[in-house]
Amino acid sequence: MDLLANEVNDVNGEKVNMTGNEFQLLASLLAHPNRALTRQEILDILFSRSWSPSDRSIDVLIAKIRRKLGDDPRQPHLIKSIRGVGYKFTAKVEFI
Repeated sequence: MDLLANEVNDVNGEKVNMTGNEFQLLASLLAHPNRALTRQEILDILFSRSWSPSDRSIDVLIAKIRRKLGDDPRQPHLIKSIRGVGYKFTAKVEFI
């Protein structure tokens, strides 16, 4: 992920097209590796609004990011769901 260029590349170096919200959510997860971000924290970062139990917008964004990164939602290796909390990025993150 190149934050300055707003680009994401897959493991093969191919560019991954993401919406602004997808990119911002992934950047937020990468900024806090191995720490679960709550849905409320994510909504504050992306939309500056409160979360309600019926709000599935974050789940939809996570599903889209997983699909684009090739992360199997049944056995995710990059973005894990933390029941009752939110989501965390669990792969190794290096900042260069």
